Amino acid sequence: MPLKIPKEHLEALEVLISISDKEMNGLLSALSGLPLSLDFDALVKEISPKAESFPFAKREALGALLVSLNASRAHGDMPVPKFVNEVLRSIERATPPIDLSGDKRSRAKDRIAKLLALEPLSAATKAIHLQHDFERLLTHSRILTDARPVYGQDPGGKPLAMIITHTLKLTYSKGDESTTDLYLALDSQDIADLKQVLNRAETKAKSLAKTFVTADIPVLRS
Repeated sequence: MPLKIPKEHLEALEVLISISDKEMNGLLSALSGLPLSLDFDALVKEISPKAESFPFAKREALGALLVSLNASRAHGDMPVPKFVNEVLRSIERATPPIDLSGDKRSRAKDRIAKLLALEPLSAATKAIHLQHDFERLLTHSRILTDARPVYGQDPGGKPLAMIITHTLKLTYSKGDESTTDLYLALDSQDIADLKQVLNRAETKAKSLAKTFVTADIPVLRS
C-alpha cells in the first residue's frame, strides 16, 4: 500500500526542504541531544521547542512528523533509503504536490534520511516496536472474588458451608484495537504461587537492570 502522509506532515516536510543548510544543520544538532524515551508523546514535547525559529503552522508539527515517519518505517521494517523514496513518491502524489524540481529532490532525500537517522528517535521507535512485538499483549487484569454456597438435601435451608473462589480476568489484544478476555479459576494456593512467581520476575528484572546500568546501557523499561 502506498505511503500516505497527512496534510499537516506535508506542510512540515515542505518547511524542512525549504530552510537553509545552516538552519538544517543547527536543527539536526539540536535534535541529536534528545533524551532516549519510550514515550512518543514526550518526544514530541521535547522536539517542539527546537522548532520555534522555523515557520511551522504548529509548534508540535515537527515532532509529530518525525515520530510518524519513524513509526511508519519501523512498522514496515523498511531500510531507510527505500523508505525515503516512498516518502518522496508520497510527496509528489500529494494534493497539491510539494515542488521537488531542480535540486529540491536531492535536498529532500538527504534531509529526510538524516532526520530518520537521528539516534534518539530511531532507538525509541525500535524499542517501542520490540516492546509490542508479541502475539498477545496484556492490557488489563482483575481478580474477582466471590463465595459459593454448599447446600444440603434441602436447597431452601441454610447453606452447610461456603467456598471462597477467585477468578483471574486477563484482557489482551493481538496488536489491533480489539480485545479478548480470558477467565481463570484460582484458589488460595494459586494466588500464593502467583505472588511467588511475580516476585521472582521482579527480582530478576532488577538484577538484569543493574547489570546493564553497570555496563553503561540504559534500561528504558522493565
